[in-house]
Amino acid sequence: MKTKIITYSIVVWFGLQALFMFYWPIYLYNLNGFKLNEMLALGCVILPSSIFFVANNKIIRKIATCLLWIYAIAFAFIGTIANLVASPEPTLALALTIVMIINIALLTANYFCAAEKKPELKKGDKQL
Repeated sequence: MKTKIITYSIVVWFGLQALFMFYWPIYLYNLNGFKLNEMLALGCVILPSSIFFVANNKIIRKIATCLLWIYAIAFAFIGTIANLVASPEPTLALALTIVMIINIALLTANYFCAAEKKPELKKGDKQL
């Protein structure tokens, strides 16, 4: 049960981030013609990754997990640089820091919960 709660919270959390990354550039472009094509492309990659995180196929699930880890680490790196170098408003810096912490905490919790599960022996298998 704990694993399902963490898994679906990851799907919702990263899905919301992907939807934000998908719709924010469209909003800015309609508002004043400002283009953020990279953010739009990243949203198009993260949204399927967050959805395929619960796929039944192990290979697809592992690829989605790897893409979410890469995104979380890159976001943490770029967010830290933005906090330190660009000196945004304090509320924006706090929001970036909270998002970074939640991203990595959710993926780490999922890793340890998935590592706790021991494979069940099928009929006819011998325990080592």
